Amino acid sequence: MTMSQGRDDGAFENHAAERRSPFDGAAVATTRLRTNLRSACTDQRIVQCFNQTNQRRGRTRFSFARRIDMILQSLAGLPAFLVYFCTALLSVIAYLFVYTRVTPHDEFQLIRDNDPAAAIALGLSLLGFVLPVVSAIAHAANVVDCLIWSIIALIVQIIVYYIVKIPVPNLSARIASGELAPAIWLGLSSLAAGALNAACMIY
Repeated sequence: MTMSQGRDDGAFENHAAERRSPFDGAAVATTRLRTNLRSACTDQRIVQCFNQTNQRRGRTRFSFARRIDMILQSLAGLPAFLVYFCTALLSVIAYLFVYTRVTPHDEFQLIRDNDPAAAIALGLSLLGFVLPVVSAIAHAANVVDCLIWSIIALIVQIIVYYIVKIPVPNLSARIASGELAPAIWLGLSSLAAGALNAACMIY
């Protein structure tokens, strides 16, 4: 009974295996196909991601190089800027030195003594000088040309000071005493002359 029963069970299992084998083979093939497709899609995605990364890196490098070129182009005018700025600064220092020696009153000492009249007169006069210097820097052919027109602006301001003294003979004494009206008169006259001087340099 035992041997015959074992033979029957083996025969049954072989028969069941024969019945399942066609479908099982198709399922295995389908599974393998799906696995291969997934692998292929994954590989394709990896390649696409790699290509996109390379493109982004290339764009980033190009953008960085372009920015560096723009910065270098902007800094190309730095030497000329420094030359003209230093020239203008020296011109202002020279103007203050000469102008304060021409006027009888000591502007800087009066400013240190908290005299607003001297500060107004000297400050507006300085603006009257700076306006032509700005125009000279903008329109001069070179630094020497700028210096020449700066000297002309200084001479104009000195001439204006002596012209303004005609209606107010004791101008310096009144400014030294702290009177605002003579200081404003001198300062605005110097500013007006400087504006005209700057406009006449544009040709």
